[in-house]
Amino acid sequence: MRPILLTDFCRSLRVEAAEVQTAIRAGDLDATLTGSLVLLNSSEAVRWWLAQRERKSAGH
Repeated sequence: MRPILLTDFCRSLRVEAAEVQTAIRAGDLDATLTGSLVLLNSSEAVRWWLAQRERKSAGH
């Protein structure tokens, strides 16, 4: 997949940049962060991370 600006990525998902950065560093989001660019390894990785995030916020 092609790189996307971190700000654009966060805006499209309606999440904070710090949350995305933390998720990538922790290995929760299968992506690479290089400066202000995010390189997603797959769109499935994003869907999985969003589902996990939703589950955590629901208290499961």
